[in-house]
Amino acid sequence: MIRTSFEERVADLEIVDKETLLLISPSLKPRPGLNTPSASRRILVDIAAKIAPIYAKIHVMDLRELSLPNFMGAQVDKLDDSVQKVAQAVERAGALLFAVPGYWSGVSASFKNFIELLCGPTYDQQPPFKTIFYAKPIGCLVVGADDQSTNCAGQQAPYIFEAIGAMPFSDPILLSDPRRHPDAIPMALNQTLKLAVDLIQHMATDPCP
Repeated sequence: MIRTSFEERVADLEIVDKETLLLISPSLKPRPGLNTPSASRRILVDIAAKIAPIYAKIHVMDLRELSLPNFMGAQVDKLDDSVQKVAQAVERAGALLFAVPGYWSGVSASFKNFIELLCGPTYDQQPPFKTIFYAKPIGCLVVGADDQSTNCAGQQAPYIFEAIGAMPFSDPILLSDPRRHPDAIPMALNQTLKLAVDLIQHMATDPCP
């Protein structure tokens, strides 16, 4: 059955619980009409396929399929029901693993929009901010369009995770310009796969409250 509505697509997220490793792909590639692959999404899908036979509680949240709105300064509780369901799935998950695209010397707008949309504005708040990401174990792969974008996004992501109160599990794994360096993809895949396994083991020994 083809899911045609936002509500139908987010329904899959209802299975997410505190034992779930949620793999989040903020990549919006390819644009409609193209079939150019996204290396960051492909790595997450491959990881899910490798782990699922031995650990079923793994789920890919593909932001390209969800078509989230742009952040316009609204609190999460003032957003529509479907977006709140996405936020609730993130909050329920035991751990998160992002594949963050990097462009123009920084993290992609789609990744930043996702964070801002689900955390809301910081008006009248004081750190530490108690967002839905608070104390959540988080891993991160950065896939950049070039070396500078990869390195800068790799530096920015931990600051963003710290700002929202998350618990970065390791330094970001970096993959630069996979189109020109496809030989680097297997190493990044193996490193990210190990990180996913480490996050699963962490959930088993030190689950989120």
